[in-house]
Amino acid sequence: MLLGCRHRGGVAAPQGRGKAVKATTSVKSTLRRIVVACLALALVLTGLTVQSAAAATNETFSGEGWGSSDEFTLTPGKYSIVFTYSSEEATEALVRLVSWEIDEDLLELSGTKGTERATFTIDEEDDYWFEVDTEDEVTWKATLASDPVKKLSATPKPKITGTTTVGKKLTAKPGTWKPTGVNLTYQWLRNGSKIKGATKSTYTLTGKDKGKKIGITVTGAKPGYKSVSKTSANTKAVKAGKLTAKTPKITGSAKVGKKLTAKPGSWKPSGVKFTYQWLRNGSKINGATKSTYTLTSKDKGQRVSVRVKGSKSGYTTVSKTSSKTRLVTIPSLSRSQQRAVGTAKSYLEFMAFSRSGLIDQLEYEGYSTKDATIAVDSLSISWKKQAVKMAKSYLEFMDFSLSGLIDQLEFEGFTPSQAEYGAEKAYYA
Repeated sequence: MLLGCRHRGGVAAPQGRGKAVKATTSVKSTLRRIVVACLALALVLTGLTVQSAAAATNETFSGEGWGSSDEFTLTPGKYSIVFTYSSEEATEALVRLVSWEIDEDLLELSGTKGTERATFTIDEEDDYWFEVDTEDEVTWKATLASDPVKKLSATPKPKITGTTTVGKKLTAKPGTWKPTGVNLTYQWLRNGSKIKGATKSTYTLTGKDKGKKIGITVTGAKPGYKSVSKTSANTKAVKAGKLTAKTPKITGSAKVGKKLTAKPGSWKPSGVKFTYQWLRNGSKINGATKSTYTLTSKDKGQRVSVRVKGSKSGYTTVSKTSSKTRLVTIPSLSRSQQRAVGTAKSYLEFMAFSRSGLIDQLEYEGYSTKDATIAVDSLSISWKKQAVKMAKSYLEFMDFSLSGLIDQLEFEGFTPSQAEYGAEKAYYA
């Protein structure tokens, strides 16, 4: 009578009742052994025999993801196994040697690709197989060989060529390994630590490498031979890269009320961050730090330029200044704007205003924001003198502390510097 076995979820399991068991790696191995035992017993009971695999000398097998090899009958002695693997994303996999009596970890596979080698000793002849335990989509190929493992006859120390400056490419020169057919893999190092993903024969230096020393480890592997790793000498400390900068240009009309735009041009490499500072006759314009700037009455008769500063991690910051515009002029006023100018002058004859306050007053009189703004900016007005005049008018009919007077002027629309100037002049007059 045959011992009954049944198949469940792709894994053979003994018949009988019991709690469902999650198919972990150890459980899978155990169930596989039970399945093979069932088959072997069935063959014996029917008068057949189980054919053993020949002892391995150089056996190759491959797979993808979780899987296992065929069984190999291994006699006592030393063996080596070499796994070459690759994956689109970083993988983690465990290679195990399994038999009826043992279940041992041999190798850990990690990263996107590589070659790993392990040696092991068999003390008792038995049927063995290898299992790859992973949840990742990693493609692998393995070669099993019996020892003694040969030594590679030539394993030169690699060298690095190239300029050690951020943005430049370094190239590994592994030399000539012997015998022929040695598979070489690469791992670049930053101050002795692995650089994630840097596993090709070339490497382009990044901002993270600035001030660091770079090395490379080359590993040579060949079935039947002991793998060897050789590490180069470190480079000199990596220097900051140099940005390729362009002189910025300004577009727009050089007239009061018009908007100017800074065009930084194409800087290299990509990813450069820009900051802006607009200049009036070469001096900084307070608060004008965007890529655009709207000309005001203060710019009338002046020349405007912009300074663009480019920065990128690992590179030396560079500043470039544009050419100056033509002299800023007042645009031709429409009839409505001319009338707004007349109204503004009338108000200024008997009371003081801040710039924003005068624009608000003209809007209250029915002028559009555009006409009111152009009219006010077309006038040559000293807003600091207006602040002094308003401060004095306040002090004529009520008392203020100096800080209170400054706050009141800011409330009226004067800038902090204008308010402070006007309050102090009036307060200490």
